[in-house]
Amino acid sequence: MSQPEKNNGRVPQPGRRARMSQEERRAQNLDRLQQYGSQVIVPRAPETRVMIRMVYPLNKALTKLRRLIGMPLSIAAVMKAIEPIQLWLTDVRAWLVQSGGEFIMTSTVLGNEPAQRMRLAQHPDAHVIIPQTDETRLVVEALIRMDQVLLMLRMVSLESIQQDGRLKQALELVQGLNAAVGQVCQSAQIDYQEPKGLRRPEEESKGSPASGVGQSSTHAAVA
Repeated sequence: MSQPEKNNGRVPQPGRRARMSQEERRAQNLDRLQQYGSQVIVPRAPETRVMIRMVYPLNKALTKLRRLIGMPLSIAAVMKAIEPIQLWLTDVRAWLVQSGGEFIMTSTVLGNEPAQRMRLAQHPDAHVIIPQTDETRLVVEALIRMDQVLLMLRMVSLESIQQDGRLKQALELVQGLNAAVGQVCQSAQIDYQEPKGLRRPEEESKGSPASGVGQSSTHAAVA
């Protein structure tokens, strides 16, 4: 009996797309980079590495909801369906201003210079996303800013990190985005699988989670 064909030492699973090589992914990123409105991010913080994978189904779900406006869905129904993401954006903006100051909200942070975009897109961990809606664009921009703040927060002493609640709030934002994306995908009837590496609140060390940031998006209603 013939042996199953192997790819990089792994047996391909039926119905699953073969994983792209680094060269294939780099070529795909450079191609996407040329498309209007494309955004590039190389996530370095563990939180943003998890959250960026939530953006792909979110982009698909938001696009589908927008296309359904008028028939069969009313504008009010679509606005209700995307409300969880709007609430999460409000939470993350508050966290960003608190943690990174007003500078972190400037366009300079996004790295929109052509040479910088080209360099980032060729990074092995780069994600080049083409947002189909304003909401997706704002989420990606928030993740770019959040990634930089999280790196800065981890550069201080361990004692300071232990006393600072902003990393715990960042985890709440990860959980909040996961909940919001799940709700939007449910409204759009898009399958959503939580990304690997998502940490649960019960996995955290003892202590109550920081209040305020991340709470409204987690409890947002589904249309």
